[in-house]
Amino acid sequence: MQPIFVTLDPERDRGQALRDYAAGFDPRFVALTGSTSEVQRVATAYKVHSEKIRPPKVATYLIDHTAFVFLLDRQGRLVAIFPPGTPPQRMEVLVREQLAAPAG
Repeated sequence: MQPIFVTLDPERDRGQALRDYAAGFDPRFVALTGSTSEVQRVATAYKVHSEKIRPPKVATYLIDHTAFVFLLDRQGRLVAIFPPGTPPQRMEVLVREQLAAPAG
């Protein structure tokens, strides 16, 4: 099993800064980025919304975004979507099912 973090802000999230951010969740995360159009294409395919927000009196911007965790099988097909608040026990059941499934 490989956790992957895909940035929604490829203009800002690059190189070591992106790797460090993803590792802050867990050091096993692989951080992915691409061109703005590539990232948007992936976001659209997974129905992920993102938007730059510029709060008043703040020097930088934030990215407001859908915060789902996606579970894919070994062939890269979507198996489950975990919205915020999904009980960890539910996630565990579905992940264990995928780990036990035969490859191919």
